[in-house]
Amino acid sequence: MLSQLHSVFTTHTLIEREVSSLIASGTVRKLQLRGSAVEGRGGEVSGVGGDFGLILSETYSMILQPYAAELASFVKWIPEAGRTVVSISHASVVAQGVQEEEIKKAVETGFLTIDYSLREAGYTISVPGSGKFVKNLRGGRRELSRALKRQKYQEMLEKVLEFAA
Repeated sequence: MLSQLHSVFTTHTLIEREVSSLIASGTVRKLQLRGSAVEGRGGEVSGVGGDFGLILSETYSMILQPYAAELASFVKWIPEAGRTVVSISHASVVAQGVQEEEIKKAVETGFLTIDYSLREAGYTISVPGSGKFVKNLRGGRRELSRALKRQKYQEMLEKVLEFAA
């Protein structure tokens, strides 16, 4: 996740620059991670709009490969015109050659998620199963927060956290 890089390194500008160059070269893909909010209003992992995840383009292609027959134009679009896309409008996807039926199948299989934050109908690039990851991430953060609240000074040694894992 991009937020993890920002928490480890202090040079945020350098991180963004490097990630942007890796995305432009096609080495890495940027994904917007969203989950279901506890209140049921759709949701974010952290902050407004969720957090960003990074996945190697090669890994993304391997995940996409079993669906190549039914998502032919989508599979062709992703490494080319869709390489740097995180979110895109429906009209833009169609204009770039992805068929309506394939868009529907990409949403059903989890490679696209419907994005309600755009003014017009749109999508964010996703990966199947990311909902489970977001659920577990949110649960881990909640458990860590509870453990810290139980401590007298809301502090905990890193060794204690590693032991608990």
